[in-house]
Parts: sequence; C-alpha cells; structure tokens
Amino acid sequence: MEKFIVKLKSLGLTEYESKVFIAVLRGTLMSASEIADSAGIRRTDVYNILKSFVEKGYCNEIETNSVLKYEMIDPDIIFDKIERDILKEKESELATLKETISNLKPLYRSEQQEKNKIVNIELIRGYNQHREGKFVELLQNAKKEIHFMIRPEIFLSEEIDDIAKSFYKKGGVIKSVYEAGDNYKVKKE
Repeated sequence: MEKFIVKLKSLGLTEYESKVFIAVLRGTLMSASEIADSAGIRRTDVYNILKSFVEKGYCNEIETNSVLKYEMIDPDIIFDKIERDILKEKESELATLKETISNLKPLYRSEQQEKNKIVNIELIRGYNQHREGKFVELLQNAKKEIHFMIRPEIFLSEEIDDIAKSFYKKGGVIKSVYEAGDNYKVKKE
C-alpha cells in the first residue's frame, strides 16, 4: 500500500488524500467513518478530502436515510481527469515561459556598447546544449576572417555548413587549428 501512496503523492495528492483515495477505491458505498477506519486517519480529516474528491469528480456522494456514503468512480476516468489537469498546467507554464521570453528578449544586449569596442577573441568553454548556437552567431557576424582553435567533436550541422559556404562566397577566410587525439581521424578526398 505504501508504494501506491508514494505514486499518488507524486501526482500531487497529500499523504492523507492518498490514503483516502485508496480506501474509497477499494470499498463500495462507504461512510466517512468507514473510510477513516480503512485509511487509518481521523474522521475529522476525511470530510474535507471527500468534499474535494466529489468536487473534482473522483467519487460520488450518495445521500442515504441516515448518512452520506461515498463511492469511487472508474479509475480510468479519474486518471484521465488528472492527466488533463497536468497537461493544462504544463501548457500554462509553457505559455508563461514563452510570454516571458518574448518580453525579455528586447532587453538582450540593449545597453549601448562602448563606441568602437570590438571583440577580437572569444573563448567558448565547457559544454552546454546551446554552445553551437553561440558558434553560429559568431560565424554569422564575422566580416572578413575567422580563426578557430578547436577540438574536433562528432557534431554535424547543415546550418553551419550553409553559413560557412555563404561566408566563403562573400570572400571570407576560415583558418583552423585542431587539437588532435587518438580518437580523431581525417578522411581525405
């Protein structure tokens, strides 16, 4: 049972919600007292959880002559609802991210650079997923000549090839110094 509680908590339920969920899932037409006993928690803690589950559509609340009883709906329907909620939340987060990026992007390098300040050398170290983006930016902004000191890696890019071809066509020159290693071979022709 503990592994189910852990799984339900990973979906956003609290520990008590997870225990109540499992208790109602296992039983049929249970009162709050029966659910509390099955879940191993106080009855007073069960009422708000059951109310929340009814509002979310996880279980039905059935009025009898003496007491309210609860019954879980089909788990496939519940998990479909949870999946939709998760997707909706992630879509909202992505929309916020995109809006934030579009609002912040105009600020990128918006401060005026010192007049006539030219960077002659840039060192790109380390590895990250967007290092090639910086390389492409440097290649696109080059005017006459580019000098590289690089360690060959297994990375192919048609975009970089196209930019380099365009640079050559405009009369640009590229010179490279490579750090050779045991795992690097050059194929001629």
